[in-house]
Amino acid sequence: WEQQRPPQAPKIVVFSSGSPHDIRAMGLRSTVIEDPSFTYGPRFGANGTPMAVLLDPEGRVASSVAGGAPAVLALARGESPDTGGQVIRLQDSLPRGNGHGSAPVAVKPGDPAPTFRLSDLNGRTVSAEDFRGRTTLVLFWNTGCGFCQRMVAELKAWEGSRMPGAPELVLVSSGSADELRAMGLRSTSLLDPDFVVGPIYGANGTPMGVLIDPHGTIASDLAVGADAVLALADAYASDGAAGLPVAAG
Repeated sequence: WEQQRPPQAPKIVVFSSGSPHDIRAMGLRSTVIEDPSFTYGPRFGANGTPMAVLLDPEGRVASSVAGGAPAVLALARGESPDTGGQVIRLQDSLPRGNGHGSAPVAVKPGDPAPTFRLSDLNGRTVSAEDFRGRTTLVLFWNTGCGFCQRMVAELKAWEGSRMPGAPELVLVSSGSADELRAMGLRSTSLLDPDFVVGPIYGANGTPMGVLIDPHGTIASDLAVGADAVLALADAYASDGAAGLPVAAG
C-alpha cells in the first residue's frame, strides 16, 4: 500500500506496543508511535489489533473503527470496511453532536455506579448491588486480549499478597467460562459476552478498571491498561480507608 499509495489516500500513523527493534524490523515508511501499554487504542474504541480509524483534517473522527486487516486496508483505500467496498464520504460520516466521535463517557468519582446483572462461572446471576458493603475493583476484561493475558500473572501475584484494605476484584469479561477458569484466578468472574457493561462505565477496551465504594458510588477515575489498574488497586489499599476518591493515574 505504501509503494502504490492511491491518490488522496490518508496518511498512516501506526500506534504500536512493540519494541523499537521490532517496529524497525517491519520496514514501514509510515510514522510509528510507541505505545507499550496500549493506552491510546481504547480511547478510540480499539480493543485489539489490528484496528484503525480515520481522522479528518480538523482532527475529528471520520469513520467507524475498522477491525482486522481487510477492513483496515479498505479504510486506507477510502472504502467502507462495513459495506464491502462502498466509498466513504467523509462529510457524511463525521459524527454529529460534539464532533469527537461516539466513545463512551466515563463515569466520574461520586457518580452512582451503573447497575448490571450478569452470570458468574457457575451460572448464578450477580448484580452490582451484590457488592454493596465492600469496596470493589471492577476490571473489564477479554480473555482474547493479549494485554489481559500478559496481566494474568500479575493479578495472581496480587491475589496472593493482597494488602489489608485492598478492594474485592471482580472481572467483567467477554471470554467464555472455560477460558476464564483456565486463567486460574481466585476472584469473581462475570460473563459479558457482548461487552455490554464496559461501555456503560466508559470502558471501550481492555483491560480497564474502576473502583466502586461500599455505598455503590464510583470511587476512582477509569484506569486504562494493566499498570494503571494494578496501581489503582494498590493505591486504594493505602489511601482508600480515608474515604477519598482515588485517581487512576
